[in-house]
Amino acid sequence: MKRLVTFAAATLFSLSACAAPPSPESLEKLFAVMHVERILDAIRPQTEAAMKVMLNQAMKGQTLTADQQKVLDNFWVKANAINREEMTMEKLKPLYVRVYSASLEQEDVDGLIAFYESPTGQVFINKMPRITQGIMSEMPQLMAPLMQKIMQAAEEMHQQLDALQKARK
Repeated sequence: MKRLVTFAAATLFSLSACAAPPSPESLEKLFAVMHVERILDAIRPQTEAAMKVMLNQAMKGQTLTADQQKVLDNFWVKANAINREEMTMEKLKPLYVRVYSASLEQEDVDGLIAFYESPTGQVFINKMPRITQGIMSEMPQLMAPLMQKIMQAAEEMHQQLDALQKARK
């Protein structure tokens, strides 16, 4: 019995050791058939809208002068430019390759390529921007209470730190 368990464990270990990591070429093909770059482009406006909601939440209740509003508007333009420059497939590809390589084996990538090249896979890919857009459009509603709670927790932290500092004096 002990030999059988040892044999089974050795067999399973050798099978898992044979699993090949995906090749860079197959990942390139996967990203192409998944239209990853097009999906990134499609979600960018939703990302910017979510950032705008968070910025508005951070500024909530504050009355800004014309000069302050101009500074805020300039910041917004710069933040969007940075987002567009940094969130490109060219810059994100090393991250995608690392994560996909660590998470998938060649067999997985081959199966995903076959799926995404299929008619059903293409329907999924073509509808994914709309699905993502729907999720992102509802995200600000979910994020607003979250940000409010985080800001409240930050305020409580500042009060506690101030109290500790006063107690030291």
